[in-house]
Amino acid sequence: MASVREQKTSWTVRFYDAARRPKTARVTIPKAQFPRERDADREAERLQGLYDYSASGERQFDPWVQDWPGADEATGAGGTTLREAVRAYCRHKRRLGKKDLRGGWNEGTEHRNRSQLEDFAERSGGHRLTRDLTQKDAERFLFRDELAPATKRSYRRTLATFLRWLDDEGLAASAEDLLPPQFKRRQKRKTLVYPNELGALCRVHRRICVARCLRKHAPRTGANSGLARLWMAIAWRFAFYQCLRRAETLQLKVGAIDTRRWQMHVGDEDFLPKGRSEDTIRITPPARPIAAYLTTNAAGHATAPSTFSPRSRPAATTSRSSRPCAELTQATSRYAASPSVAPLSTSPAPRRTACATAGSRTGLTRARATAG
Repeated sequence: MASVREQKTSWTVRFYDAARRPKTARVTIPKAQFPRERDADREAERLQGLYDYSASGERQFDPWVQDWPGADEATGAGGTTLREAVRAYCRHKRRLGKKDLRGGWNEGTEHRNRSQLEDFAERSGGHRLTRDLTQKDAERFLFRDELAPATKRSYRRTLATFLRWLDDEGLAASAEDLLPPQFKRRQKRKTLVYPNELGALCRVHRRICVARCLRKHAPRTGANSGLARLWMAIAWRFAFYQCLRRAETLQLKVGAIDTRRWQMHVGDEDFLPKGRSEDTIRITPPARPIAAYLTTNAAGHATAPSTFSPRSRPAATTSRSSRPCAELTQATSRYAASPSVAPLSTSPAPRRTACATAGSRTGLTRARATAG
């Protein structure tokens, strides 16, 4: 790896190769074009890459026999440098965003992607011509040990759109020739829900609530009391039958349940679900007794913050259920038996609407009705 040493008006880049005689070579680069040390380090890294790699089998840069290619020689005439291409690309994307056109950027996207592309330009040599880009430049930018796999995939998507734009503008080779292969994504195991597991969890949770009430000096009222936490078992059952996400369950308003038409409304002016849009879904038969209980219990209290937020619990603690869930998980491992029936074939949360509207036709509702 090339090393950099600071001089008064320049940087000295030292190269080492045990197979060469002499084993070291030095190249001087001006501070006027690389004022910061990190800029000089990036240029040294780029020069080292040019020395190590060449598609034709010949080194693109040899510090033993060549001086540093200056900005005029590197850019040439009638070409576009990488820095200029990044600026033009960001301006193009921002103009599309201001016109609300497809592929445009808002301010947040521009700030994030611009920083990534500027980093790529500096690491690859901002004064280089875009037509001189190679796949090795993209690999050096992406294959870094400090980047997480998800970050590498995100950077690759950003870089791919930029290289395709360069290809469309005739400024670089095909993006497929410049990009490395796709990164492998780890396959995540699907979360399966067992009908009898729901009953086991609710029974264990009730034991925890009763034990909390029987503790010495245990609070009889308030958000931390055992009685106040009994609402969680009802919420879990209702969310299970309706395929609701956690936030959608906690933010469900009292007036959102219609027992006459057996349907419910998810989302309002104060809360939008994950899809950023309100939704009306059918109440499945197993969830109807719970829906009737909730509407009956809430009669005369239409100003309650949400269905699963009793007035005994402060509104600020509506979404704080992590501690009871942790206790429930620990207790379940001791008390709940292992499920013996076949699991449901789908995870509830991501497919709420499909499960709620087609559950009776697919047999999913009948399977859930067996929950204890």
